[in-house]
Amino acid sequence: MAEIDLSYALRLPPKEAIAFLQQKGFAITWDWKENLGERNVQSFSVSRATKLEVLQAIHAELLRVLTDGITERTFIKELAPALEKLGWWGWQELTDPKTGETRLVNIGPWRLQTIFRTNIQAAYMAGRYKAQIDGAEDRPWWEYVAVLDERTRPGHAALHGRIFRYDDPIWDFIYPPNGFNCRCRVRTLSDFALERSGGRPENSAGRIGEIVVPIGEDREGNTITRTVKTFRYTDAMGQEKIFHPDPGFDYNPGRTWARWDALGSLEDCLEQTK
Repeated sequence: MAEIDLSYALRLPPKEAIAFLQQKGFAITWDWKENLGERNVQSFSVSRATKLEVLQAIHAELLRVLTDGITERTFIKELAPALEKLGWWGWQELTDPKTGETRLVNIGPWRLQTIFRTNIQAAYMAGRYKAQIDGAEDRPWWEYVAVLDERTRPGHAALHGRIFRYDDPIWDFIYPPNGFNCRCRVRTLSDFALERSGGRPENSAGRIGEIVVPIGEDREGNTITRTVKTFRYTDAMGQEKIFHPDPGFDYNPGRTWARWDALGSLEDCLEQTK
């Protein structure tokens, strides 16, 4: 099982990442679509985890990842027995708390791998954003950095090296992570560093749009959609392409968290971002 490379993030002081994860409450959900976007900043949830004790056990172990620096492998190895004792491991008959529907679900290491990668990456990126926005006066140019290997999605690779000012609205929805297992990040540049690098800043004006994406079905079988922002760009072959984050990742957790802290209410924060 390949582990996600978070070495660049682990060099950072994790206090903001810890604070981001610590402030979350708990939300019992049956499906990942029930806690999408900005709401995910406020509450910690895991699909099919319908017992508070299960959520608390996973949350506590994620905090230990940040505070003690344990690896993905150790996270899975040490959390699995605890979840087994709580009856949330292997093949389980789980009941949707809203409908009473029972479904046979297989919970194994792959689920914990996804939980680890999604939550740890989001926490580090939220903390990173807060630090970067605080230093934006000295380092106002932000560069998208992708891991350019065979696992990198073409859309993410196409953003690699693109530079925008910190206050460009594009960062409201492409600041990583942009999907499950996304390993992208953002680095900041001063005016001098930008000039020395030879980078050419862009402006997203006139290039941001929206697309309606189907994300599954509700309990009655009706199609659920989400409106996701898009960025129009020209690729290396001169062809026009459209990038959009995966549904549920089409927002900036760090920005939402920072605004929430400033406004004192998530509801006020969400109202301001409409």
